[in-house]
Formats: sequence, C-alpha cells, structure tokens
Amino acid sequence: MIKWRLKEQLHSIMKYRTRGLIILFLIAGVLFLVLFPLIFYLKIFFIPNFEKVSELSQKLKSLTDVDLSELIISFFASIIFVIMLGSDIPVTISNLFFADKLENLWHTPIKRSNIFKAQLFEVFSSASLPLVLFSPFFLGALYGLGYRGYDFLRVLFLFSLFIIEIFFVNVLASTIIVFFTSGKLMKFISAIMTAVTLVVFVFTLRIMDFSALESASALEVTDRLLAFSSIATSKFLPWSLFVKAITGDLTDALVFSIFVISLGAGVELVSRKYYSLILNKLWAMPRKSKNNIEKLHYLPPFLSLLKKDALLIFREPKLIFAFLYPALFAPVIIIANPSLIMGTGIIQLLSLFVFLLSNYTTIASTALFAFERQLNDFKKVFSVTSFRFVFSKVLLIWLLFSTINTMLSIYIKSVKPDISHFMTLFQFFMLPSIFVLAVFGGILEQRFGTGESKNVFKALNLTGAILSFLVSSIMPLLTALPVTLFILGRIDTMLVLIRIPGNPLTRLLFGAVIPVILWTLNLWLGVKLLCYNDV
Repeated sequence: MIKWRLKEQLHSIMKYRTRGLIILFLIAGVLFLVLFPLIFYLKIFFIPNFEKVSELSQKLKSLTDVDLSELIISFFASIIFVIMLGSDIPVTISNLFFADKLENLWHTPIKRSNIFKAQLFEVFSSASLPLVLFSPFFLGALYGLGYRGYDFLRVLFLFSLFIIEIFFVNVLASTIIVFFTSGKLMKFISAIMTAVTLVVFVFTLRIMDFSALESASALEVTDRLLAFSSIATSKFLPWSLFVKAITGDLTDALVFSIFVISLGAGVELVSRKYYSLILNKLWAMPRKSKNNIEKLHYLPPFLSLLKKDALLIFREPKLIFAFLYPALFAPVIIIANPSLIMGTGIIQLLSLFVFLLSNYTTIASTALFAFERQLNDFKKVFSVTSFRFVFSKVLLIWLLFSTINTMLSIYIKSVKPDISHFMTLFQFFMLPSIFVLAVFGGILEQRFGTGESKNVFKALNLTGAILSFLVSSIMPLLTALPVTLFILGRIDTMLVLIRIPGNPLTRLLFGAVIPVILWTLNLWLGVKLLCYNDV
C-alpha cells in the first residue's frame, strides 16, 4: 500500500515530464537560496542568544533551584507538541475515518491494518510539514545551550522519537474522539483544536520573554521564571519524559524510548482491533438529508457566484478560523507580551504573521476550489465563462486576506510608528502576492487534487501539500519584501543574506524584475490552467 502511495505521489509530478522536472529544480533552487539567510540568522543571532542563556543558567543555579536550560527546552517542546497536535488531529480524523477512498479500499483483498497504516503514512507525510519551520530553531536553541558533538546527535535521535510520540498520541486521540462522537461535531472539534494551538502558543510566548536578556540580571530573570518553573517542568506534562531524556542520563532516555514503544503498541492495537469496528459503525449510521425550501433571491450571475462562494466558505468553521488565526495572531501576542516588538522581536513577529497569512491564503483558496467539487462542476449551471467563475473565488479570498493584511499593518504602525513607512510599502506590495497565492491555490487543487469530496482539507496529495507550503512561504520573500527594500534603497541588506554582491544590475534584478516575473507567471498559469474552456 505504501509503495503504491509513493508511486502515486511520484506519478503526480512525472506525468508532466519536462515541466514537472523544471518545477522541481526551480523549487529546489529557490529553497537553496532561502537556506542561506536562515543559516545566517541562526548562526549570527539565534544561537549566540542561547549561549548567553546558558551562561545565565549557571548563575541561576547558584541562586535558586531553577534550571533555566531545562525550562527553555520544556517551552520549546510544549510549542511543538501543542501546535502539531492541534493542527494534525483534524487532518488525522478526516484521513483515517472520512476519506472517500476508504469505502473502495475496504472491498479489496487488503488487510484492514494495512489500509490503516497506508492512511497513517499519508497523514505523517503531510501533517509533519510544520516541523520544517520549528526544527531548525529548536535544534539551534539546543546547540546554543551547549548540546554539541555527541550530545547533539543524541538530542537529534531523541527529537525524532518525540515527533513519533506526538504522531502516536495524535492517532490515539483522534481514534478516541471519533469513537465517542461517532463522527458528529467534527467541524466544531476542528475549530476548537485550531484555537487551542493559538492560545497555548501565545501563553508560552508570554512566559518565555528573553527580549531583554542582555540587560537582565540573574535575580530579575529568577523572579520572572520561578513562578512558572514548577508548572513548565511538571512530570505530568506529555512532553516531560522527552525533556528529562535530554537533560537527564541514560536511564531517562530509556524510559522515554519505552514510553514511545508502548504508544506504538497502542496504535498497532487500534489498527488490528478497533479500526474496522469504528469504520463499520460510521458507515452503518443513517445519513440525514435536508429538504429545505427557501425563498429564492435573483442576482446577476457574477454576484450569484460571489454569494455562493461566500456561503461555501462560511459553512466551514475551520475555514473561518483560517481567517481569524492570522488576523488575531500578531495583535494577541503584542497585547500579551508588548516587549516582543522591541528590537529584532518585531522582525520575528512579522515573519510569523506573513508566513501564516501566505499559507492560509493558499489553503483557503485550495479548500474553496475543492468545495466546488462537491457540487459536481456546478459552473455548468451558470451562463458565465470559466474566467469569471475562477475570478469570483480568487477575488473573495483576496478581499478577505487583504483586509487582514491592511488592518494588521495599521495596527503595527500604531504600536511601532518608526517602521510606518516600511509597513505601508510592504502591506501594499503584499496585495499582489496574496492575489497570486489565491490563484496558486486553484492551480494546486486542479493539478494535485486528491479527488476528495468529503474532506476538503485533504484536498492535495503529498506533492501538492509540499508545493503549497514551499511556494506560500517563499513567495513574499521573493516579491513583496525585495520590492519594498528596493524602493527604500535597502535591497543590499537582503542581497548580503543570500551572498549576492550588490550592484545596480542585481538590485534591479532582485528588487523589480524577479518579483514582476513571479507575479506575472503565476497569473498566466492561472488563466491557462483554470480557464481552459474559454480558449
């Protein structure tokens, strides 16, 4: 099953032959360029800060029982655990129990446990993408805290076990939720889990404030962290064994390994005994149908399309939260911890916001195009062209996320007036980037769609999910940011990070030519691939 899934993913790229290979090489090249500034940031800024934390930890040990290094590791572990669990449970529930292909696979001569494992492989391959964001920072923090050489390799192995632990807990929690709810309240649970990730993340940032590390004394940091140390390092937290395995001895590492193996045994028990029972129970439930007759309101064709697409969006709580998440992220964090906007903190905060905004733009667009599949190509009913049909979806997504982008820019300028000029330009040039990402979501759904009609959040196969993550994360870095820096005369700052000499040609190339090419190319592909019947 897994071999077949891998071939399916590979075929989704190779069926385009030369074009597919060119796209892969282009993505690899862009990713290589982005890797340089990330390594530069970790080496020059991030790791040295945690080297200072390591020195401060020694001072704290002489004054109190607070182990600052263990506390920081626990905070990082909590962020990774909660965000991955909160974002992966809805995906796991949908893929394990509500995927369209399950009913077809159930009637094939394949073991039920093998179907379970094949579905899990898809979940693990796509749901682990957030690790691309968190892993370098977590490992960089540990490197700065003194875990180097053999200790770093040991930590890397334990971190891999920790990811597997989260995955097993995610599967067991998803199974329990479906078993007791019988598939009901899935949308509500999905929205709640997403909300919890934001609340816990903000709470963690509120506690973990090292923005004034250089000027802080050991006593000041002690007073701040002493009240939280007993909670953060509690042995009853789900990541406590992982933290103890890192900071403790070989016995702690063995205990953690045995715990992960026991969770794996629990997942194996689910696959062999309970998976079939739960699915048979779900399929045996009567499916309710609604026959509501409502008063018809006649609108012009294009306005009817906009209204239909808006209804498709607002019927899905998790998709609504896709708009609320980036909208509330930065303001809530600033209110919870105002000192984060000082110094380089504002850069990190804006980077996270742009990352969320861009990725959720693509996700929302993909989901909206996937919703359309549930209507069985409903565009045949409307006397409109495919261009207008696609444009209504792209326009709606663009309006919603552009509003979030504009409102946040206004808010940031109100709390940080000294970057007002930069924010005005950056917010303006984010508008075309948001638009092309909305178009890109439609392209992904058409070319890398899974054909799911019940589960639009599994609308893309693994290749599509990777492309969505990479392009959404990179697009603002290659369009809105360089154009803004080019106009401000600071494009050399970006060129230095990617190791490119600053001269009039490279400034013009990266500050104007490449962004315009990327915007134009994406729009051209959208018209060519999505408006196929208008030619």
